Amino acid sequence: MKNLLNKHVPPHIFWPSFLLLIFGGMAGAILSIMVVGSNPFQVTNLGTINVAGEAQTQFHPGDVVVVRRQVCTDKGVTLTFYPGMRSGQGVLFALPVGASRFAQGCRETLYGFVLPAQILPGTYTYQNLVQYQTNWIGRDEANVYPPLTFEVVANDH
Repeated sequence: MKNLLNKHVPPHIFWPSFLLLIFGGMAGAILSIMVVGSNPFQVTNLGTINVAGEAQTQFHPGDVVVVRRQVCTDKGVTLTFYPGMRSGQGVLFALPVGASRFAQGCRETLYGFVLPAQILPGTYTYQNLVQYQTNWIGRDEANVYPPLTFEVVANDH
């Protein structure tokens, strides 16, 4: 085997190349650990409630919709969230952006917003994109929480 190796690849080329390959692979593995984060969230929709804390799925224009979720994290993380609601026709209504700090563990979260007075009746889907950092180099990552639907019904005149 030694003679075969010496005939095809001289030792002064083989060993530096071999060591470069080993150290390059180790550096690549370390860099990937630093760059690639993880999804620290497990989110369960608990439904929608009104301002009195009662379960409710149908709302009128001008009502406050409160979204209940259980959020579990496997590590402490600070996030910025970008909520919105989408109509059945695909129109996106942006909702106020916010930020939260989550410690490791599970907690119930509540996010309330007021339905516009001019909103049309129909089915709407609440969506929430969250942005956070869990990697060592500070690269932002994003995740979308599970969507939640609710109905808007016409006001009685």
